[in-house]
Amino acid sequence: MDYQLRKSSQKQLAIGVVACAVITVLSLRICYQSLKQNRELTFQLLDNHQTIITPMVDHKGFSFYGTRGDAHYLRLMALSLLNP
Repeated sequence: MDYQLRKSSQKQLAIGVVACAVITVLSLRICYQSLKQNRELTFQLLDNHQTIITPMVDHKGFSFYGTRGDAHYLRLMALSLLNP
């Protein structure tokens, strides 16, 4: 009787150790994937260089106060309106 009880408790202990090992391996894998994804997102944020283009309509250097504009001024205005 004692032999059967001892064998049963060792079996339960072995199942518990295997279950803990599986949970540990799975949690380490999830942690590694989260770290990898976090690193990729961080590099995307750091390498994200966007150019902000403001229209030249209200800018003092590109404003015109005469009756006629020259070709260079009209070209700059057209480029500023085409590139939002």
